[in-house]
Amino acid sequence: MSTAFLATHLLRSHSIKRWPLMFSVREETLAGHLADTCMLGHLLAAVAVDICGRQDIEPDKVASYCLFHEISESLLGDINSKAKHINKETHQAIKTVENHFEALSIDMLPDALKARYTPLISQDKNEINAKVAKIADSFAAIIKCQWEISRGNQVEFLEARDSIQEQIDVYAEKYDFVRTFINLFLNEDITRISVDKLMPRDWVKNTDAGKMRD
Repeated sequence: MSTAFLATHLLRSHSIKRWPLMFSVREETLAGHLADTCMLGHLLAAVAVDICGRQDIEPDKVASYCLFHEISESLLGDINSKAKHINKETHQAIKTVENHFEALSIDMLPDALKARYTPLISQDKNEINAKVAKIADSFAAIIKCQWEISRGNQVEFLEARDSIQEQIDVYAEKYDFVRTFINLFLNEDITRISVDKLMPRDWVKNTDAGKMRD
């Protein structure tokens, strides 16, 4: 079953569509979401440790939690968050199904690796590194929403963005490293920063036309 683990969670993650009930200008796959969340999680944890002085958070561990935090989606697909949280009964029922597929994923691993990966796949949401990974997941989601909105897709993503912003506001109130992260990395709408803005402004001088000025 070890080959099934990679076939399921490496290869299929590129085919699993996120936000499946909504029209997207740019479709997001599970693989793309995991990559985004890993980067955001590592940066967020590094801010917590290196700037805010937290000693109970490990950036590499947070990134590992981010990598595996949606592992059940490789078998279930993405379930709409609003539907998932519509009431306690529905949420618990869906969590039971997700837990089943997390356990199935663990069973695919060789016995010698199960102890290492079980905490990453079946996560303790009260563990601080898992909490930081969850916050990173919210940042990835709001950046996706903002990207869609900046490309004119307000109808589908404006309300979703506002709902996620409410959650981030709660995190920011509770954790100083979340506030610091926002001030450092999200103090402007990054989805509107073009390639030209990222490049030096004087690049034209190096073109053939620019050299004619000399």
